[in-house]
Order: sequence, then C-alpha cells, then structure tokens
Amino acid sequence: MSPIQKKSKELCETFIAEGSIPDDSIGISGSLMVDLSKEDSDIDVVIYGTENALDFQTELKKILVHSKCCRKYNMNEYKSHYQWRVGGSSIQYEDFLRSEKRKLHQGKFYDTDFFIRYIKSPKDWKGDYYDYIYKNLGKIKLKAKVIDARDAIFTPCSYKIECLKILETNSVNNRIDPKKILEVNSFRGRFCEHAKEREIILVEGKLEKVLFRNTDEYYRILLSNQVHDKMIILS
Repeated sequence: MSPIQKKSKELCETFIAEGSIPDDSIGISGSLMVDLSKEDSDIDVVIYGTENALDFQTELKKILVHSKCCRKYNMNEYKSHYQWRVGGSSIQYEDFLRSEKRKLHQGKFYDTDFFIRYIKSPKDWKGDYYDYIYKNLGKIKLKAKVIDARDAIFTPCSYKIECLKILETNSVNNRIDPKKILEVNSFRGRFCEHAKEREIILVEGKLEKVLFRNTDEYYRILLSNQVHDKMIILS
C-alpha cells in the first residue's frame, strides 16, 4: 500500500471514529479508486446516504475544530485554492472567499487536501434518468434569492431560487417566464455549500428547460463551465 493509500485509509477511519459514520457508507473516489494517484494527489471521499450525509456534516463541524489531523484551509491556502478553483474566470478573490471559507466538505488531512462528496439515498431521488428531458436554451445571467439550500451539500448540488431579475440572455426563447426559473444545479464540487437560504446571488450559466415525466415543465440553470459559469453572493 502506497503512502497516499495509507493516508486515505486513515482519513476514512478518522471519519468513522470521530464522525460516527457507518463503515459501509464511506469510500474513496478519484485517482485513488482507479490506481492513478500520485503522492501529491488529494483524497476524494464519498459518503453515501442522505441521513448519513446530514448527520456527518453536523459532526464534521466539530472534527474540523477539535481534530489533531483534520482542519479547514488557512488564508494562504485559500489563495492557492482560488487559482485552482476559479483561475481564468472573472470571479474576484473577495467573492470567492465569501463562499469558500465557510465550506466544511474540504480541507487538509495533515498536509494533504481532502474533498468530500455526499450522495443521496436512491429513495430520496425525484424520479430517475428517464423521467427527465432537458433542452439547452443558451446562456443566462440573473439575480436571484435562494429559497431552499437543503441540497447544497450533495452531488449534484441544487438550490431552489426565486428569480429577481434577468440581466442577460442569449436564449433563443425570448418569452421566458422568470417565475418558472426554479433551480440552480451543478455536478461540479466547487458549487457545493456555495450559498445559503435567503441570500441574494448572481448566477451565470446554461439555461435549460426541464420536462419531468412529460407533465411538469420549468427552467433551471446548470453550472458546469470552469471559466464562464458562476454563483456569487451579493448579500
């Protein structure tokens, strides 16, 4: 077993012991899972199950404060993290830090970066892959209020929003009802734990029309592009 594999195993054991997570509900993803890791690789942890994730997130607050081996990033590390997360984009460091410094699912295990992905239980999924039809309507930029951030920790993360004002769009559909833009979603870990309920945000991403089981139609914004897509807290 390589040093990074041993360290990954130790991190999982730490989470099991200090976070009371069931040992069959935690695993490793990323380069370690496919045996492509290097000694400077980070540790990608996966925690399975909705209730397990919510319970562990509460315990993680204590772990990051009291643990001798796990901690949040310090200010110098946030600066280098900024280049990795949003390098090449127009996002300012102050805007990046406003969201990033309060996130719990990432940090250092001794001197190694770790990142946690939370996966919901199948029973909590709304439908399956074949229940949804998505249509790309182009790019959109808007101001919105977050009305529900309960799924912010999960992958994919989701934020229920109230659209306050459409600022820009190149959508081919000029008759978009702002009241039907209901969600911001992303499969990118950088957008997990990014905004909280009642916060006003600026969002820029891909506008999609969603048809659920051929009856429920609404719009969502999908954040996926490293350079152009963003979610910034305004207040």
